[in-house]
Amino acid sequence: MIRALLLTSDPQLSARLSRLLEGLGCPFRTDNSDRRQTDIVFTDWGAVRAGPKAAIQRLSKRGKRVVLLLSPEEFFGSALSKALSCGAADVLTADCADSVLAARVAAAAGGREREG
Repeated sequence: MIRALLLTSDPQLSARLSRLLEGLGCPFRTDNSDRRQTDIVFTDWGAVRAGPKAAIQRLSKRGKRVVLLLSPEEFFGSALSKALSCGAADVLTADCADSVLAARVAAAAGGREREG
C-alpha cells in the first residue's frame, strides 16, 4: 500500500488532497515531524518557499517522489524553474484535475511495486 505525506499552507488544497487520497484508499499524514518513509509527498510552494532547495531535498529523502503544487501564477513564474532545480520529481498547478493527481499516486504505487 502506498503511503503519502501531505504538506500544504493552503487549507482548501489540503482538504481537496485529503478527500482525494481518502477516496483512493491511500493512507496519508500531515505531520512533518513523523520521520517514517513515504512513497509520495505532496507539497505547495508556501510550505517550502523559505528555503526551497533544503526543504525539497529533505522531503526527497523522506518520500520517493516529491510533487510540488503551484498556483497558476507561480507555475508560470520563477517558482517552476526553482522547484525543478531543487529536486522536485513533478510540478503541477494546484488547480489541476483530480485525475492528474490520482495518476501521480498511481505512478508512485507502480514504482513501489517494482521495488518490492
